[in-house]
Amino acid sequence: MGRRTLELGRTVLRAGFVAFVLAGVWFRVALRRGSREQEIYRAVVRLGPTAMKLAQVASTRPDLVPASVSRRLESLQEAAPRFSFDEARKVVEHELGAPIDALFRVFPEDPIASASLCQVYFATLPDGSDVAVKVQRPGIEPKIVRDVRILRALAQLVALLRPSLRNLRLADAAAEFGRWTLRELDFRLEGENADEFRRNFTAWPDIQLP
Repeated sequence: MGRRTLELGRTVLRAGFVAFVLAGVWFRVALRRGSREQEIYRAVVRLGPTAMKLAQVASTRPDLVPASVSRRLESLQEAAPRFSFDEARKVVEHELGAPIDALFRVFPEDPIASASLCQVYFATLPDGSDVAVKVQRPGIEPKIVRDVRILRALAQLVALLRPSLRNLRLADAAAEFGRWTLRELDFRLEGENADEFRRNFTAWPDIQLP
């Protein structure tokens, strides 16, 4: 019971923060203190992984969002704001159970790409093999669960206030977004897909997969 109450409190605090950030966007744009595109981008980055994931989807749908906003959000596909090397090192060492210097001969401090959910590093194993290491943003899963809960509540509120939008089933869409995003956090599934893809192309010598 105490854990559920604590999580509810965290969700309420998060919802208040989301409302504060979005209200700030409206205020600054209304007073013309910043461009709409830049203010939306800053808000998305400030709100974190879930918002960045939604923005990535929005950037591919200029039919749903203004084209200028879509173009501004495109950079989040592979150039999202980075988290620090110290945070990445802690994640790697926690997941793999050993110091990073024991796991890799070379592990650079700078990632080659940074997206909404993770960063990618080119590293070298002790035997000299070159590998790509995909590191999730620290503490990302509970943050996404919390944000999706807020998204569903907002969708239900919109449906109550705007009955004409009920056919869009926004709450169901928010829930599906949450399931899809959480599946992306399971890198085992991604690895299994890569293995199956590799098996399907064993007869193609020009195609190589990690």
